[in-house]
Amino acid sequence: VRWVHTSPAPTQPADPVKDTLVSQAVGQAGRCGAPHILTVRRELFPQLEGGTEAGRRRALATARHFAHHRSFYRAMLTGSCAFATTRALNGVLGSLQRPVMRMLFGELDQAAVEDLTAFFSGGMAAVINDWLIDGEDPLDPEEFTDRLLRLMSVVTAGQHLQADGGHV
Repeated sequence: VRWVHTSPAPTQPADPVKDTLVSQAVGQAGRCGAPHILTVRRELFPQLEGGTEAGRRRALATARHFAHHRSFYRAMLTGSCAFATTRALNGVLGSLQRPVMRMLFGELDQAAVEDLTAFFSGGMAAVINDWLIDGEDPLDPEEFTDRLLRLMSVVTAGQHLQADGGHV
């Protein structure tokens, strides 16, 4: 693992947990992943502070971030760094989704939380990637946010169901 020191913005206190997550993701992605992981850390994370609500504010902040940096992410997702970029982004999105999984699905064992996090984060990343790469110019973050929220609503509509009549 290659450790990267990220200096927080003057108004933002250092967060050792997020710095560790970013460092691990950069280590996994190597040089290909470092620039966008640091961009996500510096520009997107501060907009997502304030709880685990999976609402419109967080989805719109995410869509706006990716739309604003579209040319950068499009190049990273279609070039020789695509695998490393996708893996690193899944890790970052997973760090944001993990608390949401517990909120949505209640008490789960750690393996179930990790599987659900990978499922939701990977699926969300695939939809974001398609939008960034193939979406019509200019990208519309508002419309895309509505799309993400519709998907989340459909996927979580049956979250109260239990596998085989017992707990998941």
